[in-house]
Amino acid sequence: MTTFLWQIAPELEQLRRQMDELFDGGPTAERQATTPAWQPRAEVWELDGAYQIQLQLPGIDPNQIEIEASRDRIQVKGDRKAPETQAKALHSEFHYGHFERSFHLSQEVQHQQVTAAYNQGILTLTLPKLTAAPAHTVKVQVASPTSSGTHSVNPSVSHSAGDREAPSAQMAEPAVAAEEDLKPVW
Repeated sequence: MTTFLWQIAPELEQLRRQMDELFDGGPTAERQATTPAWQPRAEVWELDGAYQIQLQLPGIDPNQIEIEASRDRIQVKGDRKAPETQAKALHSEFHYGHFERSFHLSQEVQHQQVTAAYNQGILTLTLPKLTAAPAHTVKVQVASPTSSGTHSVNPSVSHSAGDREAPSAQMAEPAVAAEEDLKPVW
């Protein structure tokens, strides 16, 4: 029975793709260019302070693997080129072409500290979990009146690294040394 399933697996995958194309409106050049030809097998492990994902990618140049990480998702993609040969393939269970695999994570990770190692055809990704900073309250001081008679107040809301704005000329220096200590107080 197992041998029979291995023999029809490629045909079942082709049938699945054809059904997807039928319900998606048929194949288009754009869809064919972005649709992965295959997905590598994966294992996902949860460690104490990290996730670890292993993908089977034998015979692939590690420099041809693209990895994109965000706080709640990681995506791995690339291509496996078919060998150039004059021989006629009688049987092949290898997968060639574009591959892609995405994982949505249940807990946010430190996406800038993700590491990848490739050894004997196995890509191992280690994704450190984002540790929540302990909640604490900070004091925000109100600045004294400026010479123009207006008052300036230090904001108590912190911005993410990509959303930081330069302080205006009327704003006083922050009363707290570390910006990550600034948190909104509701």
